[in-house]
Amino acid sequence: MVRKILLAAWAVSVALGLAFVFVKAPHPWGWEGFDNYRQLGLALARGDQFPTLEVPWGYPAFLAVFYRTFGDRQWIPLVVQVLLNGFVPLLVYDAVARRIGVREALAAAVVVGCISFNTIYASTQTSDSLCTVLFAATIVLFLRAQSSRRPLLFAASGVVAGLAMQVRPNMLLLPIWLAALSWLLRRPRPAAAHIAVFAAAAYVVLVPWTIRNERLTGRFIPASAHGGIQLWYGSLQVAPFFPNWFDNPRDVYGERTFPSARPDGHNLVISSLKPIGGICEGVVPQTVGVTYWTDRSAERVTLPAQPWREGGVHFEIPPQPADTAVYYFFDATWTSPAGVVAQQTPIAGAADPAVHFVTTDDFGDQDRHGDFVDVFDVIRLVRHEAWQEPIADSASLDFNHDRAIGFADLDLAVGVLESDKNNPVAVASPGSVRRVIAGDTAATLELRDGSTLLVPRTFSGSVLDLEAHGETARGIVHTRRTRRSVDLSADAIPALTHFEQCFRVAGGVDTVFYRAQPQSQDRFTRLALDDIRRAPLAYAAATFRRMVGIFVTVGSENRDAAHQFAGSRVLYGLGTVVTVGVFVLFLSGIAIAWRHGGDVAPLVAAVFYVPVTIAPFLTNARYSLSGQPFVLAFVAIALLALYDAVRLRRSRP
Repeated sequence: MVRKILLAAWAVSVALGLAFVFVKAPHPWGWEGFDNYRQLGLALARGDQFPTLEVPWGYPAFLAVFYRTFGDRQWIPLVVQVLLNGFVPLLVYDAVARRIGVREALAAAVVVGCISFNTIYASTQTSDSLCTVLFAATIVLFLRAQSSRRPLLFAASGVVAGLAMQVRPNMLLLPIWLAALSWLLRRPRPAAAHIAVFAAAAYVVLVPWTIRNERLTGRFIPASAHGGIQLWYGSLQVAPFFPNWFDNPRDVYGERTFPSARPDGHNLVISSLKPIGGICEGVVPQTVGVTYWTDRSAERVTLPAQPWREGGVHFEIPPQPADTAVYYFFDATWTSPAGVVAQQTPIAGAADPAVHFVTTDDFGDQDRHGDFVDVFDVIRLVRHEAWQEPIADSASLDFNHDRAIGFADLDLAVGVLESDKNNPVAVASPGSVRRVIAGDTAATLELRDGSTLLVPRTFSGSVLDLEAHGETARGIVHTRRTRRSVDLSADAIPALTHFEQCFRVAGGVDTVFYRAQPQSQDRFTRLALDDIRRAPLAYAAATFRRMVGIFVTVGSENRDAAHQFAGSRVLYGLGTVVTVGVFVLFLSGIAIAWRHGGDVAPLVAAVFYVPVTIAPFLTNARYSLSGQPFVLAFVAIALLALYDAVRLRRSRP
């Protein structure tokens, strides 16, 4: 009878999964999935370099096996996912039977087989489905190892945990979590040697990924380089912006004010990434070269031109110390009906080069030589207008050339920042600024569209002290134009008279993924810590709310927060009611199993791993998938107890 019930639970799970694959799934992603996993899997199948540090290679490697063997037939890995997901009810049965009871375990297997959300996610290409299988297998093997005290089982559970870490980076602490709780809660305690075997086996699986990351970046990156931005998103998701954290005005700092990076002793990589798109789509250069110099060495170094190739052309230059400005421009040759055309990017070449700063001052005025018109120039002019503060290099901000600094210069500075970025010459039009409102503690710049930029009087020099509201004011925070572009003219630069928009390349310094992503991780982490420092209690409350949100679904009418469709308001409301009910049943099931002498601690620990470890970051409901089978196990226990109570009442005379 037990085998028949388990086989039925497996069959129901597989049948539902196949229906979601081949008939219709209740999600909007189709077979393609999200987070670009399919393209990453195809890249690995072709033998290309894995092009990111933000996603572990475990799930793309899983997909690549099937793409390499069968070609780009998306249904094949999805069917395998469905079949693997069919074992989740059996894994849950094993865990519950050993710790609570066989009858409860059978009920848990049936419930998981029928209503697990993981069955839905198995029908699309996302790592969550496979991670749930590996997570459940880790728990089962670890519990078996504790009971048998066999080192081989501890090692096996560690290996599976390591595979889970290669699929989802939030699994990085799972071995530590399980080892610590088993040591604290299990009596008798497992042998320290067995725990060491488990943890060592888990982290050994990470070694190839970690070595690869260290070789690319020179850094220790055991999981991914995406945690920094997720932590920053979490720091923005505080009251009153919890439902719509992207409305938090501090999200404006996500984009850099200047092109910059911290020094790390590694070569800088200047990349010509792609041609400018638009009406010239499909036009590519024949060759690309680069010339660079710095404010420490004015000698211009021209690196040999390289043939254009898909993915761009990359040039390495020596490491630069902090407080260095790097100037560079590209020389490219292009094919046109008139023959081969040579054109530089930026078009003025050495007269108006691209600039990159190497600095440890992430959020301050990195522009030591005044190469840009930027938000810090606007701040100086606002403070001068509000409180008559002197400006050190006033001549550089005299935009109307009347040898005096006043409101007109502020207006023109903002006009420069609003000028057409496709025009190599920054042509400022007056009328951008309405007024400056001076106060005792702050000055407010009011712009023509009604947006405002508040500058505190006790300005620390960090852009993070500003408050920007409205489109134009927010744009000022991270917009810049080179000061040279203000003074360019066709008389001085003949190339301006006949340049072609098509014949330009987009590029930058350290834009390649193995340079940009670790630097982005560092920067967003510092942004998050600044937000948390400013509002620690609000962040703590938001973290707790996210922890609850792992279990309870709350919809939104905002398209950026939740998928919108016909009847979505009703469905999201129903989802809230249902998930609250499931959460109540889950807690009830824990209490019932504990009162009946069940060893609930390891299963509860499995459920709460994800909420505890991921709540400080931005979360969404799908993160609950890993622990959801064990949530449903306790729901089944509560429903079974309710059934027994009803049956007992009916049997009484």
